[in-house]
Amino acid sequence: MGARAHHVLGGLLVILVMSRPLGAQHPVVVEAGVVAARFPDENATAVGPLLRLSITGVRGRLFGAAEGVALGAVGAATGYASTSGGVRSSIGRGWSTELAGELAAVAGSNDAGSAQTGIAGARALWSLGVAGSWLRASGHASHRTETGLSGGGVDAGAWWGSSRLRLTGALRQEWTRAELFTGRFRNGFAGTVPVRFAEAATSLRAEGDYASLDVAAGVRRDVDA
Repeated sequence: MGARAHHVLGGLLVILVMSRPLGAQHPVVVEAGVVAARFPDENATAVGPLLRLSITGVRGRLFGAAEGVALGAVGAATGYASTSGGVRSSIGRGWSTELAGELAAVAGSNDAGSAQTGIAGARALWSLGVAGSWLRASGHASHRTETGLSGGGVDAGAWWGSSRLRLTGALRQEWTRAELFTGRFRNGFAGTVPVRFAEAATSLRAEGDYASLDVAAGVRRDVDA
């Protein structure tokens, strides 16, 4: 089950990382449990234990966070780790700026699934307490299975809500490069190609004393896919 298990497990890890809650209220969070996902295109199911550790901190204008995720299944194991930080500055009338960076890595029992990425960006934010918006430009560089990739993007969005409810909408344009592989399980490296795509997304988060609900939807226009 080796190659298939690792391929499916990598997809499950992406789902878990991309769906982590926004705006966590606690500086240290430890999660342990069992997760399962069905991948119809691969005709496979991944089931296994999950352990996640998340740490966040704010001191004055500085902020930072670190996260680690370990996920196992029959015949494969994978993990994800990231650290990020930056500085915010207020410029008055609800406006502020933010400079931030992030380093992330994913690796597993199969070396073909390893990758490292660095991201740096600058963002302008406007907030009135119950509503706000942002505009950001960023660049990234990464080392994937066979080569290095780089690119950049711009995104803008707005949010509205309170301490228990938050509605967010965002638009994003990305320019980057992608690796091409042959074979159902990405067995043969075939080179890289330029990629550009646009995304629109919206999400709703409702939070109570003992439970929270997250709902999100998005659409991508990828002319190079």
